[in-house]
Order: sequence, then structure tokens, then C-alpha cells
Amino acid sequence: MIMRFTRQYCQVAFFIVFAGAIFIVQRKLSWNLQTVLMNHESSYLQDHDKKHTVLSQKHHEQQQLDSDIKQKQEERRNKTSITLPPTSEYQTIVNESVPSNKEQIRTAQSDTTTTPNTKKNATKSPRVLYTVFAGRKNRMLLQEPYWAEMHRLGQIDQVHLWNYTLNNRFTTENLQYLRHVERKYPFVTIMEPSLVEMPETLWFDLNHSLKDDVIANYGNGRATFEWPGVRWYTEYYRYYSVNPYNGVIIKADDDIVYVNSSMVRPFAEYLWNHADIFLLSASVINQGLCAHYQQVHGAIPNKLMDLPLPGNGMGDLHDNATNALKLHLYFLKHSSKFFIPQPEYYPFDYTINVNFVAIRGRDFYNTFELIQEMLVEEGRYYDEGAITWEAIRKRKYQEGIYMPLVVAHATFGAQYKVARKVLDAYVHYGKTKRADLYGDILNDWSPQGEE
Repeated sequence: MIMRFTRQYCQVAFFIVFAGAIFIVQRKLSWNLQTVLMNHESSYLQDHDKKHTVLSQKHHEQQQLDSDIKQKQEERRNKTSITLPPTSEYQTIVNESVPSNKEQIRTAQSDTTTTPNTKKNATKSPRVLYTVFAGRKNRMLLQEPYWAEMHRLGQIDQVHLWNYTLNNRFTTENLQYLRHVERKYPFVTIMEPSLVEMPETLWFDLNHSLKDDVIANYGNGRATFEWPGVRWYTEYYRYYSVNPYNGVIIKADDDIVYVNSSMVRPFAEYLWNHADIFLLSASVINQGLCAHYQQVHGAIPNKLMDLPLPGNGMGDLHDNATNALKLHLYFLKHSSKFFIPQPEYYPFDYTINVNFVAIRGRDFYNTFELIQEMLVEEGRYYDEGAITWEAIRKRKYQEGIYMPLVVAHATFGAQYKVARKVLDAYVHYGKTKRADLYGDILNDWSPQGEE
């Protein structure tokens, strides 16, 4: 009897202990599972919060960018730095140092030369930023010493070289050259177009003077568009439109192979101190309209070539390789004839090549707007037309040529067959007539496949 009771008691005790163990294990597993779930939920919530924060920041930044752009646009319209040109006032000063073609000079002046509005800016001598669409090494080596000379003389303050090197067999060499000059000169900075954020829409209203059918399609607000496969130089204009430079920006092509360095700051000051001028071009060797006025003042003899006033701002010279070479060779022998101090200014009212031009930093917003408008209206990119003819036609801006600053532009595309001969001529000039300027820079020059 006692043994049976003991056995039953042991069985009950064992059952109780076993049940308790199972209960403890279940509680432990339940607690671990709950902990895992809580940690997972906490981690998920943290990740979700992070993603939400990042998206909110991006959304806020985009809203802020759009707001800033619209605000700048409204401020630009309400308080523009560009005014309509005054009633024509004729300059009567003739360059007495050029005795030939005086009657032709008077005729040209009475037809086209006006005195710009002399409304002054608060600062008579602005900061000057020199920018280049870079770059072919065999051309930029010819321009490089002028940067150093202009900076040494106080003609410019900074140089921005925009890395638009083409993808070809000389890409590596060209890029290495850009990095070399950035290290060599503390005032030189390489700018990367790929880092410039580009908008896909354009805010506009009736003040933009878009074509009627565009306004009809979009109303007043936001037009969407796609950039061309090759954006060319739009990043350049975009960057300075949202990062306005407090001074004058000079835009130079990479094949500017000669600069009258001492006249660069007077060129910038002339633009800065004439508030009605939007864009100012140098007197460019191998540019049709500039060549016409150079001939009017006796710099280019008629027996060398005939250069009538071009109806389109470019003339036959633009596509004439033979005359381009003749003009460059003549210029290198008679460069002093091309310095024309009076009249300083000739206006134009059509498209010209923008090989070497100056625009106030605060006006770059207008250049980018004009480029965008052309994309909306015509579906194409053409910066020269947008910032010259379109600016004159649609915004009524005034533009012109500053004759005392002489620069040389090597070749246009249609003149390519003489490119090697033109470059050789300027290399020889640099090594002989301007060895003091070039030093050993041209020791590294090569034609890079030019024939």
C-alpha cells in the first residue's frame, strides 16, 4: 500500500516538474520571439524613418530650388539690368591714325555706330572671370600664356576651364593637360559639366515672348522638354545662372590663339559701365562682321580680300578656308594695324559667332532662359543664336563689338582644311616673336593628328 502511494506521488511530482519545464521553455521561446519581432520592427521603423527623411529632404531641396528659380526669375523681370537703347546718337570721332578709307569710315559710323547708354554701375572696375570651353591641347597651349599674362597684369581674376574634351584618341592627353594647368596655376579651376544638375522643365509666362502656339499649348506655367542627346554647353550656362558671378564673365573658345592682353579689363569695364549692353564681343580675327569693320578702318587691305557688311553677321569668311589662312598670316605680320581705339563700339542686330564675348554674371540667368526657350520652341540647341539674335529679337537687348580688344580665332569647321597651317603659323609666332611670353610652353606642342 505504502509503495503504491509512493509510486503515485513520484509520478505526480514528475508530471508537475515536466509541465513546469515545458512552461518555462515556452515562456523563454515566447520572450525571445517577441524580442526578435520588436527589434525587427524597431529596425524597420528606423530604416523607414531614414528613407522618409531622405525623400523629404530631396523633396524639400527640389521645392526650394524651384522656388529660388522662380524668385530669381521674378526679380529679374521686376528689376532688370538691361534697358532699351536710347535714341541713336552718332559718334563723330574718327580714328585719325588710319588715314585710308576715311569716307568709308564716316559712312559706316553714320549707318551703324551708336553711343551706348553710359549709365554707370556702382563699381567701375568689376571682377573678371575668364572661362574657356576646353579643350584641345594643341590649341590651348597657344592660349595658355595669355591667361598667365592677363592674370599677372590684373586684367582677369580667375580662369575656369570647362571640361568639354571630346571622346577621341586624344582624350587622355587632353585631360592630362587640363589637370596639369590646374596644378600649375593657382587661379585656374577645372569645371566638370557632369556635376551640374539640369532641369527638365521651364517656368515661363507671357513675358518670355515665346511663340503664340507654345503659350496656347502650355498656358502660363511650366513646359516640359527633353535635352538633346548631346547637351553641348548648356551645363555651362546653367551653372552661372544659378551661381551668379559678381562681375563680368568672359567666354572664350579653346582655339583663341592670340589675345591683346592689356585691353581685356577695359573690355570688361566697358560692358560693366554701359548698363544697356547685354553682350559684348571682342574684335575677332577670322570673324566675318569684325573683319568687315577691321577693313573699314584700313587694317585689312581690299587687295587681300573684299569684306562687305555681312547680312547674317558671319559673312563668306566663315566658310572660306583660303581667306581665313590669308587673314591670319597677314595679321601676324601687321598686328598693330588691327588696334582700333575709336570708335570703341559697333552694335549689331543679328547672330554672330561668340568666340570671345563678355556678359555680366547677373545676366547669365537670361542666357539660360533663352536657350531653354529655343528648346521648347524649336527642339534644338543653338547657344550662339539664342544669346545673340534671340536676345535681340525677343528681349530687345543691345549687343555689339568692342574694337580696341583684338583676339584671334583659329578656324571654324568649314575652314578645317587649313587648321594645321594656321596653328603652325601661331606656333612659329610664339617661338620667335613672342618667346618672352611663351617661354618653353610650346616645347610640348604637337599637331595631334592635324594635317
